[in-house]
Amino acid sequence: MAEELSQYAVLALSTYVLGSIPFAYVWTRVFAHADLRRVGTGNASIYSSFFNGGYRPAVMTFASNCAVGLLAVHISHTFLPGDRAALMIGIGGATSGALWPLFTRFRGGSRGTTVVGWCVFFLDFYLGRAFPVIPAITLGIWAIALLTRRRTFFATSVTYRLFPFVFAIVDRSWELFIGAAVLSVLLQLKHQEKYDDSTLYGVGRRIGVNKS
Repeated sequence: MAEELSQYAVLALSTYVLGSIPFAYVWTRVFAHADLRRVGTGNASIYSSFFNGGYRPAVMTFASNCAVGLLAVHISHTFLPGDRAALMIGIGGATSGALWPLFTRFRGGSRGTTVVGWCVFFLDFYLGRAFPVIPAITLGIWAIALLTRRRTFFATSVTYRLFPFVFAIVDRSWELFIGAAVLSVLLQLKHQEKYDDSTLYGVGRRIGVNKS
């Protein structure tokens, strides 16, 4: 038991460090010489990198977040093969790093949604499914919630809260249910409307979304 717990701790720490790499901040500094911590909401997100740095840092941030998702799941699977708890610990570690990044003194983290999204996308394949079922259902819930209120913040909040039930229905394992519940709490702790980039930057206003 002690050895297993120590392995989980090492996995959580390594994926946390991986998730902490502030790619939006790095790429925006490289391409636009702007400090995302000092503009807009202060978040290091894809939205912020696009609106304050342009297409290049946003595209690079998107690709980097994808890589983080793949690596977090792959590291977890390689370190403890076939262990569903390890997979969820790895995803939780990467998500915590994205929300409270070590390298920017725990400030500016706002990549939780994209990191979780990519982690869950690759998770289905590592669980032996030929199609990413969990992200497909999650995206459907988000779209329905968005159509109901026309607010991305509301839709994302609803989706976070339903995470545990979606995971449990699809996989029927206690490891994924508990892991998804932890993810839901982590994301809700950071998800506040005054710091929401999609609302601040008016994403979707041309089609009636996020209009004030």
